[in-house]
Amino acid sequence: MTSSFLFPAFATLDNARGITVQASFLAIVALGMTLVIITGGIDLSVGSVFALGGVLAAWASQWGMLPALLLPLAVCGAFGAVNGLLIARAGMAPFIVTLASLLAARGLLLNITHEGATTNLVERGSAFAQLGQGTVGGFGYPVLIALGLFGVGGLILQRTSFGQSLFAVGAAAMPPR
Repeated sequence: MTSSFLFPAFATLDNARGITVQASFLAIVALGMTLVIITGGIDLSVGSVFALGGVLAAWASQWGMLPALLLPLAVCGAFGAVNGLLIARAGMAPFIVTLASLLAARGLLLNITHEGATTNLVERGSAFAQLGQGTVGGFGYPVLIALGLFGVGGLILQRTSFGQSLFAVGAAAMPPR
């Protein structure tokens, strides 16, 4: 409330829209982390993998929207799959596995960007830029995507045997009171 008095542009609809779009990306990451935390696990690599995905998307956007979407999904999905296999099948500690993934993702990110010296920009007006900046009924596409994913995530957790299994695994991992 105080910010509204000091900065008149703070309490505007445009600012609220901008904040919700910016927050929607982290909300999607938080949804994924919710699934991990429900099982009693931990993932330290999520921030670095998220950043790597953004860099890969911007780099691949020069070839169109499909590569900009598929490349980060494939690479970041591979990080998740390796983490999952090492934790679930090899029985390694999630803290150690995801810490190593954090370092690997950050190292790959630094290599791709030449330690931050190279910036890949998404071309203005491209379909990929429109996906991040477009609106429907005043709501940004990223906000609508996040809301849709939260709806699907809620349904999965509450209405499927997979979701109930996640809760069961988490309950079994909790120490007795």
